[in-house]
Amino acid sequence: MVGANELVAHVDCRVSSVGYGHRFLRRTRWFLYQKSRPEAGRAKWRAVQEISGENESMRTLKDHIVEGDSANHQVTITVMDQPGAGGACHRYDITGFDASGNPVPIDVRGFSLSVLPVVFQNGPIKEWGVNGVTQEALLAIVIDRLRSFQKGPFSCRENAIALTNCEEALMWLQKRTRERLARGVEGTTAA
Repeated sequence: MVGANELVAHVDCRVSSVGYGHRFLRRTRWFLYQKSRPEAGRAKWRAVQEISGENESMRTLKDHIVEGDSANHQVTITVMDQPGAGGACHRYDITGFDASGNPVPIDVRGFSLSVLPVVFQNGPIKEWGVNGVTQEALLAIVIDRLRSFQKGPFSCRENAIALTNCEEALMWLQKRTRERLARGVEGTTAA
């Protein structure tokens, strides 16, 4: 078993030699936090795998691709990290586009016009603060776009069905949050 001191030393070495800084340091802090908790076995194992280089491969999502659709064949969604303590990944990079040709004004200071990182909340908000977006936030964006399409010249049955299902998905996620708030466990690692 890797001790806390060996783990930090290993991470510091890996960070300086590979340049993965923020990701490994965040995982180390999470690992050390989890170490004292009985249910931390799975998270501890993932942290050790991450640091040792096991399961280092990234996945590419293809759910957005429709055969014959040239735009979505060019757009690539890559999962950039391993699942966290809750079982979900926290960083997705969307590439394969060039936003410099988009007429919407974009403030490019410090940003690439060909990579869109999507970073989700990682860790309990009460302990880590708000450090990423939520599924609810992304669903709200998609719902807004679909509502706008339905008010414009691209209104159609398929958009209406997609809108209804996105609204339903958001409703269920919000129901879960309301129930966690009522139980006093929202923003914590309690199930």
